[in-house]
Amino acid sequence: MEIRDIIELSVKRPDSFRAIQEGLKLGEVRLYRGFITTINSGDTVSIVCGKEEVWVRVSRIDIYDTIDEMLMHKNNSGILGKNNIKKEYYQEFYKKEDLDRYQVAVIMFNIL
Repeated sequence: MEIRDIIELSVKRPDSFRAIQEGLKLGEVRLYRGFITTINSGDTVSIVCGKEEVWVRVSRIDIYDTIDEMLMHKNNSGILGKNNIKKEYYQEFYKKEDLDRYQVAVIMFNIL
């Protein structure tokens, strides 16, 4: 068995973190680049916001070609903690050029 470093995802918005803690948000959206491409089903991940932390196990990772495609499939499912999120919401976190350039991962998880 390979021992990995702790996988840590930082969540900037306290309301998003609360939704994860309360089991209302079951997926985290990230651009599919960098270390995000190394996360696999079954991995244990620490999700942090400030000094708070919650541990989750990745159940699956859904990859979409564009943010628009991801929103079409996931937006009204409730797994993102809110419904009817617009593409512009993600521009708070990513440059528009990056949203257009990279695939999008939805990291689905269960709270431990």
